[in-house]
Amino acid sequence: MATIDRILVPTDLSESSDKACQFAKKLAEETGGVVDLLHVIPNSVLMDEQNRGAVKIDQNVTDEIYPLIFKEADLKLNSLSKRFFQDGTRGETYIKVDRSPVHAITDRAVDGNYSMIVMSAKGKDESGMFRGSTTEDILRTSKVPVLSVFSDPDELASGRIVVPVDGSLLSMASVPVAVMIASLYGASITFLHVHEKLKFFTEQVPHKPEDIQSRKASEFLMNRLMDFLDSTTHHGLHVIDSELAGICGLVYKNREVEIDFEILTGFSAHHEITEYVNQFASMIVMTTHGRSGLAHMIMGSNTEKVALNVEKTVLTIRPDSKLFNINDDQIPDS
Repeated sequence: MATIDRILVPTDLSESSDKACQFAKKLAEETGGVVDLLHVIPNSVLMDEQNRGAVKIDQNVTDEIYPLIFKEADLKLNSLSKRFFQDGTRGETYIKVDRSPVHAITDRAVDGNYSMIVMSAKGKDESGMFRGSTTEDILRTSKVPVLSVFSDPDELASGRIVVPVDGSLLSMASVPVAVMIASLYGASITFLHVHEKLKFFTEQVPHKPEDIQSRKASEFLMNRLMDFLDSTTHHGLHVIDSELAGICGLVYKNREVEIDFEILTGFSAHHEITEYVNQFASMIVMTTHGRSGLAHMIMGSNTEKVALNVEKTVLTIRPDSKLFNINDDQIPDS
């Protein structure tokens, strides 16, 4: 499993940031990583002050106001860091002025070589949308895995994490992190595959009527999961299978995680995934790429649509570059 040694938590210093800090704390304690906090002050902040009649903007006032804003933000940021993180996991705090909070966050994540961005799905300016505009843009553009926390992380306890898969090894790339999170909270994992009735590319997962379709597809996906575990290293996972009990699972650090497979049929994969997760799951973990070649665009498109519309905590992960070199077309016929 890839090491999560550095976590970046962007925060607007509102109470909504608490959920992200709680999740980051749990991950850091599990992996031995550290958590840095970042607060971005938009260039427009002074304009907001002017609109509220607080100040009149001129150079002298700018020189006076920014130090005050920085000081207040620094106090709140350090207080937040000390409240959630112990010495072993507490990292640095950063304050940055930038016209684009999205660019400031994503650039910092890449330049700082962070393993993951953990942030609240919504900030203090909540709207009727499922996720705030900043979170949406970061989900779209980040080259670093993004965990968008929608609700209290403790709701994951004994819950269900959904991992959408299309039969490719690329779509399995999120499995190690999904299993680690599931093991932390005592959650189970459902591998979800959607057969699209209208599709432009050849389906890898065998598609047969009714019960045969579901059984064959589940067997195929289990084999692909085994292929993924065999093709990657340092994930720290192994499979347990009890035919007598009819239970299949994965083990991480001696903690067992129950897994199952769900096969759905519909006209739109992203719609079926979103509806299923909203109804049955506590979290969804997805890769940003799927089937190799031109067809990977399907998984990428579905990932974005689901991430922006699902009403649950979301983690998006870009597969390791080595997986892109594995030919998924060399798959035995069913």
